[in-house]
Amino acid sequence: MFPGFFEPRRASRNLWLDRHQTEKVIDRMNRQKPSTGKRRSLRLRKKLRIGEFREDGFEVHFKFKADLTNDEQIDALMSFITEAIESRRLLFGGGESGFVTKAGRGSTTEDDRDAVHAWLRSCPSVVDVRLGPNEDAWYGSSEGDT
Repeated sequence: MFPGFFEPRRASRNLWLDRHQTEKVIDRMNRQKPSTGKRRSLRLRKKLRIGEFREDGFEVHFKFKADLTNDEQIDALMSFITEAIESRRLLFGGGESGFVTKAGRGSTTEDDRDAVHAWLRSCPSVVDVRLGPNEDAWYGSSEGDT
C-alpha cells in the first residue's frame, strides 16, 4: 500500500538512562506520599470522598445457628437485608461477615448501626453478633480525614 508501511520505526531518542537520570527516577520512587494537609479543590475532595464528603460505614459479623439448613440461612439473610438494611436505605455486602454503608452518597449513623444490631439480636436464627465502629467506607479507618 504505502511505501515503508510495514517497516519498523527507529527510536527517536536514546532509551538508556545515564547514572544521574537513574538516580533521579529512584529518588522519585522513594518519596513519601504527599502530606495529608494538602489543599485540594472542592471538586476533587468530592470525587475522592474525603473531608466533608467522607462516607462512613461499619462492619457486621454474625453466625447462624448450626442446625439451620442452607435454605433457612438464605431466608434469614434475605429477611435481614429487606427488613434491617433496605428499610433504612442502606447497602450490605457480604454474608455472615460484611460491610454496611448508606445507599447513594452519605454516611451511616449511630441510629442505623443500633437498628441493625437490634434486628440481628432479635433474630432467632442468629447466635453471635459483632458490629464494628463507623469508619471510612472508602479508605478504611487508617486513612482518616486525608
